Amino acid sequence: MTVRVRNVGYNYSGSNPKNLIAALDKAITKGGHYLLCCSAQKAKSKWGTQALEERFRRKFPHLRILRIDSESVADPSHVAFGCIAHLNEILTQYDLVIASPSLETGVSIDIRGHFSAVWGIFQGVQPVNSVRQMLARVRETVDCHIWVREWGMSVVGNGCTSIGGLLRSQHVATQANIALLSAADNDDYSYVDQNFQPESLQTWGKRGSVINVEMRRYRESVLAGLVEDGYTVIDADDASDDESGAVIESVKAASVELYAAECQA
Repeated sequence: MTVRVRNVGYNYSGSNPKNLIAALDKAITKGGHYLLCCSAQKAKSKWGTQALEERFRRKFPHLRILRIDSESVADPSHVAFGCIAHLNEILTQYDLVIASPSLETGVSIDIRGHFSAVWGIFQGVQPVNSVRQMLARVRETVDCHIWVREWGMSVVGNGCTSIGGLLRSQHVATQANIALLSAADNDDYSYVDQNFQPESLQTWGKRGSVINVEMRRYRESVLAGLVEDGYTVIDADDASDDESGAVIESVKAASVELYAAECQA
């Protein structure tokens, strides 16, 4: 990963990103343009792209918002349809861009003087390096504001943090699958080569064990990665109880309504 000199990384604490959203509300009222990175996009996810888009539309009706996720970019009737191919032309037309990991890798936002800051909500489903990659899509040096879950929710294999433990779990799973196939087909599958491309399995085990260690210390690992990328990380101030409470209620209301409409459809 290319290390570039960056500005400040603001770390928001708490068990959910309510303080970050409250701070983004204040930033929006002052003007500027922002990229909000999310790790979820389903309607029932309170902190996913769909619910947050609906929530910000209600609170700031004048705001030009673009949602980029797997659904919007594949919907011919949505303004985000096919936008990945020409992001640098489209993004300048919006005040707030809310993106899922669709923008995690493979794209480069080279716009200068447009985005005031990058914001991120990371709930522990992406590897730590993927979080860093997503925040780095905006190539210009801007501040970032992030909330990161304390521990991750996704693991590789059985979640083991040693190469040997991961590989053993895969051998056990392979033997179990062979036994199930043999029982189902009344055939002998014992001839299956379980050592096919061992170098690939070793590489998977090495990388998987690193990811699993980082998942156990997700927030700590992400913040350490940001420092490595050149950020000066500081803890952001918490919002007031009234502000954070209002954020929770508004996000929940948007999510419930969207999910009900999705179920009805």
